[in-house]
Amino acid sequence: MPAVPGGRRSGLLAPQQAQRRRNVACVLPYDRDELSFPSLIRPAGKDGTQTQETQFNKYQKLGGGWMAPEVIFMIDGKVLTTEKYSDMRADVNLNPKLFDPQFWTAVHWKE
Repeated sequence: MPAVPGGRRSGLLAPQQAQRRRNVACVLPYDRDELSFPSLIRPAGKDGTQTQETQFNKYQKLGGGWMAPEVIFMIDGKVLTTEKYSDMRADVNLNPKLFDPQFWTAVHWKE
C-alpha cells in the first residue's frame, strides 16, 4: 500500500470489503493530521453492484497542503485509468479571466 503524509498507510479497502459497505454512498478515509485522503470508494454501475475506487498516491508537500501526483481510477479492482502529474507548483498567479464566464464562450488564445 502506498504511504501517505506522515508515514501512515493508506488503509485502502479491497473490493470485497467495499461491497459490504454498499449501503454507504461513499467511503472516504482521510488523514486527520495532514488533511489528505488516500482514496474514494463508492458504488458504481447502473445498479450499484460494482465498486469504483479512486486512489490518490505519492503525496508530496506543496505550498500549504498536499498534492497527489498519481491518481488511479479502478472498477472492481481493475485499473481503468492512471493520471500522473509533474511540474506541480503552488501559489501561482492566475489570470482572473480564467474565472470569468464571458471568456469561456470564444477562443481567446488563438491569434
